[in-house]
Amino acid sequence: MHFVRNATYVSEYKLLLTFEDGSVKLVDLEPHLDGEVFEPLKDINYFKTVRVSPDLDTIAWENGADMSPDFLYEIGASVPEEAKALDQGGQEQLRELPDKLSAAPPTSLTEDEFEQKLLEVGILSKVPPPIADLTPYRNRKPIEVKGRPTSEVIIEERR
Repeated sequence: MHFVRNATYVSEYKLLLTFEDGSVKLVDLEPHLDGEVFEPLKDINYFKTVRVSPDLDTIAWENGADMSPDFLYEIGASVPEEAKALDQGGQEQLRELPDKLSAAPPTSLTEDEFEQKLLEVGILSKVPPPIADLTPYRNRKPIEVKGRPTSEVIIEERR
C-alpha cells in the first residue's frame, strides 16, 4: 500500500505527488472528478486547496473528498530524477511547459519561426545548420534485409 507524503499543485487539475517510497508522480485528476463529493473540485480555485491528510495518508479537501493513494500511484506519470533536482525557478518553468506546448500555435509559421518556438519552450537547445553538402549521401546503397518484418513477428507471437 502506498502513502502520499507531499502534494504540490502544478496546473489545471494536475498535482505533483511524493510517495512514501520516494517516487514523485504527476497526476491529472480532471478525468476522475466524477460523483457528488468531487463536484466542488471542478472549481479550480477549490481544487487548489488540496492538502495531505495525516490521518488518511493521501490527498484530501475540506469537503471530505479524498483519493486512494494506490489509485494515485497507479495513474501517476513518473517524474524523471532531473526534474526533481531542479531549483525553484526550473520547477516553475517545468510547470508552465504543458501550457506553452498546448497553446494554439499561429496558423502558419515560417521554418525560422517554428525553430525559434522550439527553442523558446525548451524542446531544442540549438538548431543545427541545414545540410549544405549532400555529396556523402549520393552514393548510399540500400542494405539487404533478410527475414520477416519485425511487426509481423510481434503480431504472430501475440496470437
